[in-house]
Amino acid sequence: MYQSNAMKAQIRKTLGQYNFCSSDKQWQVYMYFDECPIQRGLACLWDEGDEPDIEGMKPSGVIEVMSERVESYWISTSREQERKVVQWVKDNAKTLDSQWLTDEIERWEKKRQRCVSTIVSLEIELEELNNPTE
Repeated sequence: MYQSNAMKAQIRKTLGQYNFCSSDKQWQVYMYFDECPIQRGLACLWDEGDEPDIEGMKPSGVIEVMSERVESYWISTSREQERKVVQWVKDNAKTLDSQWLTDEIERWEKKRQRCVSTIVSLEIELEELNNPTE
């Protein structure tokens, strides 16, 4: 994985069983921060049928979704700490978004290069199949 010394946020969304007292699955959105002085990450859960749509969303957008979720909890012993993390992300949104976009461009460029390489290989194989040399 690409690593830099820049401030960055990594975003993950997974479906899993996060409550060991229940067999219900939940969506977890997790943001991990390289440089946050408050804590290294923030996680929120949604029921399986309430999947949050964060695909392609920059950290500044994801933190808004997560902030709404944090505020929706009836009881939360960590709400004040989570609010501080949300505020830190908002305060650093431009830097985090910029680094995230840079990383996304790099990821998609690598994917594009792999696709071009695959296309070239397939074209060579097709050419060999259609014009066999004996």
